[in-house]
Amino acid sequence: MSQICQTCTSAIKQKTASVRCSGACGLAFHANGTCADINKDQLAMINKLPGGNWTWICMKCRDGGAAPPSSRNRQGSVSVVEDATQDSTTPNNNAFVALKNEIKLLRESVTFCSDKVSDFEALLVDFKDYMKVTDKLVDENKELKSQVVDLNSRLNTIEQY
Repeated sequence: MSQICQTCTSAIKQKTASVRCSGACGLAFHANGTCADINKDQLAMINKLPGGNWTWICMKCRDGGAAPPSSRNRQGSVSVVEDATQDSTTPNNNAFVALKNEIKLLRESVTFCSDKVSDFEALLVDFKDYMKVTDKLVDENKELKSQVVDLNSRLNTIEQY
């Protein structure tokens, strides 16, 4: 992790709830989730500030390490608590409820697709059974045609006598 510049250090010491570094380090962090390389102690200090909220600090800062690739360029990466009923930082713009509804729709879609795949698998099993029966009937048909040819040949032989 890089060093926190004096501007950031000063803001943390002053218990400023929202800090955006205009200094050399280029770091930024605040309660809405735009953040950068800060250590766990500094993160704990930010969480104690008025308006500081653990769930709205990005994963990179929250974990005290590098963010996963999927969240590196995202503003306001959020950790969703499964049991939470609302987004604690913005009651008027409840992102958690919207996310929960999206997840519900995704689950329904996955369930629907899973059911269709199961139905398709059942049809495939039935089709394989029909193919076996068809192959058996084709073989029997060939055998019967062979017997008819043999019987016709015998009949021709008998008629000649």
